[in-house]
Amino acid sequence: MAKLDRPRFDAEIRIEDSNWISTIQYDPETLVLDAKLTNGQRYRYRDVPHGSFARVVTARSSGQAFNQLIKPLGHKKLPRART
Repeated sequence: MAKLDRPRFDAEIRIEDSNWISTIQYDPETLVLDAKLTNGQRYRYRDVPHGSFARVVTARSSGQAFNQLIKPLGHKKLPRART
């Protein structure tokens, strides 16, 4: 398996100000971000610059920042998380 297929996440960050993003995880070495939605669906985004991740986490509206900075990168749908 390639290194990019095996990100190492240090922490899961809860997104409090969003109605549809529940949590995100980010690996700065592989530039992989995983997002879990409030309905349990999960998505993986690759080549996410650290600055974009940081802006999402610190934005007044994390969902809006996510839509502008992360979603355009494309994603891979992951198996649904257990709720």
